[in-house]
Amino acid sequence: MQNSLNKLQRFIAIHRKKAPLDFIHENSSQLLKRLHVISIVLTILFIYYFFADFVMLNHLENKLFRSNLIVIHLLSLLISIVYICIYRLVKNKQTFISSRKANVLINTYISMYLLLGVASSLNSQNLSGNIDAYITIVIGVAVLFQVQPMTLTAILLFSHSLFYIGLYYTVQDLPSLVTKQINSTATVIVALIIGIIFYTNKKRDYFHQENFAKLFEINPYPLILSKIEDGELLKMNHRASKFYGINKKDLKQMRAKEFYKNQQQRQAIIEELKKTGFIKNQVIEQKTANGNYRWVQLNYELIDYKGEECILAGVTDVTDLKEMEAELVQHASIDPLTGIQNRRSGIQLLKMLLMESERIKDTFVLCFIDVNNLKIVNDRFGHAEGDRLLKTVCHVIKESLEDDDLFFRYGGDEFIIVFKGAELDDVKKRWSIIVKQLAETSPTLYEISVSHGLFQYEPNSAITLENMIKKADESMYKEKRLIKNLI
Repeated sequence: MQNSLNKLQRFIAIHRKKAPLDFIHENSSQLLKRLHVISIVLTILFIYYFFADFVMLNHLENKLFRSNLIVIHLLSLLISIVYICIYRLVKNKQTFISSRKANVLINTYISMYLLLGVASSLNSQNLSGNIDAYITIVIGVAVLFQVQPMTLTAILLFSHSLFYIGLYYTVQDLPSLVTKQINSTATVIVALIIGIIFYTNKKRDYFHQENFAKLFEINPYPLILSKIEDGELLKMNHRASKFYGINKKDLKQMRAKEFYKNQQQRQAIIEELKKTGFIKNQVIEQKTANGNYRWVQLNYELIDYKGEECILAGVTDVTDLKEMEAELVQHASIDPLTGIQNRRSGIQLLKMLLMESERIKDTFVLCFIDVNNLKIVNDRFGHAEGDRLLKTVCHVIKESLEDDDLFFRYGGDEFIIVFKGAELDDVKKRWSIIVKQLAETSPTLYEISVSHGLFQYEPNSAITLENMIKKADESMYKEKRLIKNLI
């Protein structure tokens, strides 16, 4: 009971609250458009009316009914054509739509259409004894035209008074007269209640939208409102405008998809929204007006805005966090001395490569490398020179590799290269070029020398990663011993 009372109090409060000019303008614009649609429909229907009046009812004995019906239909056509012409002149004049003249035009035409309903019903009463046309038009006016309650009351009272009087002179049977007066009066009361409820609800929705607009603008985070289907940008608060570098006056020319790297990315988000109604903490890259990409965390909500399904997106800039994350990942995966992948990340990538090669039945060659004489260089010339030796070796090798090849520090002076999709003979040729380049890069103090061992992986060989590395390592040590013996 208390809940119902509270709802009634809110309803009365909204009804009493004065409608702002923006609401009056929006409502008038909508009513003018509806009148335009109805006028077009009535104009088209006149073709049927003409056929009914002059063909279907041609042999009707009640000539007065037929004559009155023709006059009513002609008046309907005339006032509809006149309104269509007026609407073409005023539809883009915002000052007219906001003025009293627009209200006068709207109320006049609603009254005229109602009076046509009155005349049509009274005419039907003379022939068939029904008043359906009047009842239908009264309810239709209440539903289609959300005018101010006082105006609606005045229009309905005026038309109903004429209808009431008309019934008195056209219905001879007293019980039938009383019944029709009671039923039509009840219809008018119901129509008035419907009209008041519709108008009040419309005004309430507007106030809700107005409050939404205020909260939307003062929100401390960037907010964007867009249509779900075509991505048309409806609203963007100041922070969003500043973040994306978009002038609000250019908003209508843009689409939400322009923020995304590709349309498929946005489409996937739309499909998820249609299923769940919301998406939380979606982290993606988005493009700003100057063409730069920023990492953002997005929260999406599917909402109804002015009768359309729209997406409300809250944006948080996380570019700095992503850069810090990338830096941490780099520190965790990159060897700080040589700048190549460290052992942990290199082994992970090698495992992934092994799985992929097994799946697509591809081959690769694993090369195990050991830098010769690092201890001697450290002892004679210092650890700084030893570090320079390792960096030089890595730089020369890295420059000689292809983009798909994997290169990482296995530990100390040991490194692993994986030549993806390569054959053993091809790798041997490439390695001889690397050895030559290393020799040419040697400082005057010593000669850069490396030992290597190769192992070619073949799909379906059922060998483990550890055994591959072990076999390449054993091959490398054979070469290392041979070099020592030669020295």
